[in-house]
Amino acid sequence: MPNPNMRNVDATPLLGEVLDSYGALDYLWHQAIGEFVDNSYDSFENNRDQITGDWEIDITYESRNGILRIRDNAFGMDVNDLGRAIKLAKPNLDDNGIGKYGLGMKTAASWIGRVWSVKTKKKGEALEWTAKVNIAELKEGASNSIPFTSKVVTTDIDSHYTIIEIKELRRKMPGRSMGKVKENLKFLYGPQIHSGKMKLRWGTDLLEYIPPTFMTETDQEGEITEWLADLPDDFSVEGHSVRGRYGMLSSA
Repeated sequence: MPNPNMRNVDATPLLGEVLDSYGALDYLWHQAIGEFVDNSYDSFENNRDQITGDWEIDITYESRNGILRIRDNAFGMDVNDLGRAIKLAKPNLDDNGIGKYGLGMKTAASWIGRVWSVKTKKKGEALEWTAKVNIAELKEGASNSIPFTSKVVTTDIDSHYTIIEIKELRRKMPGRSMGKVKENLKFLYGPQIHSGKMKLRWGTDLLEYIPPTFMTETDQEGEITEWLADLPDDFSVEGHSVRGRYGMLSSA
């Protein structure tokens, strides 16, 4: 006999409300933009044997029109890949990548703006797919569906790219903040930029990373020692393995 003091409540979230709530996340601009760069990195690294040429990411911020656009030439996505990327909390198939939890693109895009789209083409595919997200329309229609459209690409079937465009920005990026964002992106992706693996542009500016210099010591015999060393193989923090180097920066 059913218990009259118990009932089941439908706790299914509405997509528009979830995406809208991401606007209150404790992000910084460089962290949000970094989510898209991380996804591009995973796409490039996982398919680098099938990609020729340099890995390039172009970021454009149109302050007057309130548009942020991020374009890359990583491997791109087909309709199945895009469907997985657009779903909430859908983990990536490769859990060894940076963006393995399936949240970054949605949280970052929705934190930045209320309307955003993803246009992408996978190498070797004849179709370019576009997903368009309008948070206000999703909320008004209580809909959990995102429209996908496709376009046949006839010029270069081996082209590959993803373009994320965000409109109706929730917050502006003042000129001084833009400079800080660029500097933080240089620091976050310094090794990739310095090695030449990645070309990261902000508008027409190619971001460059200059590695830090470390102190050196010269002994009586003239032998120079640099104050820089690799972390031990067994180095960990709170049970998590950490790889990297440590040293003393030069004041010069």
